[in-house]
Amino acid sequence: MLVITKEQMEVLSTHQRDQFVDKLAAYIKTSHEATYKKLGEEQVRELIRCGISAAARYGIDAQPDVAGYIDLMFQFGRDFESKTDMAWALSILEERTASAQSRLRRIRWMAQEKGLQA
Repeated sequence: MLVITKEQMEVLSTHQRDQFVDKLAAYIKTSHEATYKKLGEEQVRELIRCGISAAARYGIDAQPDVAGYIDLMFQFGRDFESKTDMAWALSILEERTASAQSRLRRIRWMAQEKGLQA
């Protein structure tokens, strides 16, 4: 029988998280090129790590949904949901009865309806 220790699980989890950060950094480099150049790779990676934690506070934990939340961060800025012109986004994020995917889609739609740009 294979036994995996807590320490081994933590190493696996850290490795998976690092791979996810790598994928997102590559995506940000192409989809938010100007921001990537302005911040540099290490700051982009740190912002991604902060975004992973922020998404978790709203119950957003599936990788595609976390990626969507982080994309919003790069589009509208870190802590976008606390900005005056996007305060409505916080109420959507905190609405746990809707799926993460649905909440993120509503934020994008509302931002578009309000004419908000990065």
